Amino acid sequence: MKRYPEYKESGVEWIREIPVHWGIQRLKHVAKILPSNVDKHIYPEEIQVRLCNYTDVYYNDYITVDTVMAKGSCKEREFEKFAISKGDVVITKDSETPDDIGVPTFVKDDLDEGCA
Repeated sequence: MKRYPEYKESGVEWIREIPVHWGIQRLKHVAKILPSNVDKHIYPEEIQVRLCNYTDVYYNDYITVDTVMAKGSCKEREFEKFAISKGDVVITKDSETPDDIGVPTFVKDDLDEGCA
């Protein structure tokens, strides 16, 4: 892990110290939080997509073009709202234990098929 020359207390018990030039903000103030309602059904009148599910996020450090995902379909407005793109960070929104909430994965590639 990269070391910085100077640290300060974060004011958050479980984070402890952070680099002096960092700030603390709530996730909702620095990111869009969009829980998707796109499911595994495939309807012929909808756009076919790869689905990024909980397990795709939880068990992968990265989402790439080679990540195997379930197929589904969605309406165009859902695709525009929930499509994931290169550079996105996707996190788990809920789980059976608190330790598994907020587990991230990074979208490393442009995905050749749509992904929601």
